[in-house]
Formats: sequence, C-alpha cells, structure tokens
Amino acid sequence: MATVIVTTAFAILFGAVALAMALAFGLGNRKLAGEVTRQWYEQYRQERDAIARESAAQEQAQTRADGAHGASVTGGLSADAAAPAAADRPPISGPR
Repeated sequence: MATVIVTTAFAILFGAVALAMALAFGLGNRKLAGEVTRQWYEQYRQERDAIARESAAQEQAQTRADGAHGASVTGGLSADAAAPAAADRPPISGPR
C-alpha cells in the first residue's frame, strides 16, 4: 500500500514539474517557443511529404512493373480483358 502511495505521489509531482516547466517556457519565451514549434512542424511536414513522394514513386513503379508484366503474359491485353469474368466461368464442383 505504501509503495502505491509513494509511486502515485511521485507521478503527480513529476507531472506538476513538467507542466510548470512547459508553462514557464511557453509564457516566458513566447517567441522562442513559437520558433521551436514552427521548426518541429516544418520538419514534420517535410518528412511527411518525402514519405508521400516515396510512396507514390513506389506505387508508380509497381504499376509500371505490373503493366509490363501483364502485357507480356497476356499478349498485350490487360489482365481484366484476358481473363474471363467470374460470371462467365462454369461453377467449380467438388469431387464426386
């Protein structure tokens, strides 16, 4: 029981100190706090945009690879045009 009380008291005290420091930094150095958060946001945006560009490039490369592969295998037809639709196929029956 005593360890729970001590642990809880420490967590509350730690949270209060962190909040006090955040308030002191934010209110005492508004300009600096604004610059820091602006830099964090810009870095986040750049990383997010780089990931999006990389993902789009990989998707394009995969689409090109699939398109080139599909054309060579199907004789120039797309995979959808070369394969009959599911409705056109006879039903698959199990062993008799």
